[in-house]
Amino acid sequence: MLGILERIFFYQCACCDKSVPFGRYMDGAYYCLECSRGEHRHAGWGSKAA
Repeated sequence: MLGILERIFFYQCACCDKSVPFGRYMDGAYYCLECSRGEHRHAGWGSKAA
């Protein structure tokens, strides 16, 4: 049940794969607020090759 609610109310960031309650939709994908602003100081940044 928790997994279903998480998919409905949480977005997965296309940059760092973090699940966030408030995703920002840009360029066809959702991003966490840090990635959408270009602030890559959180854990997990750089884990995916561009």
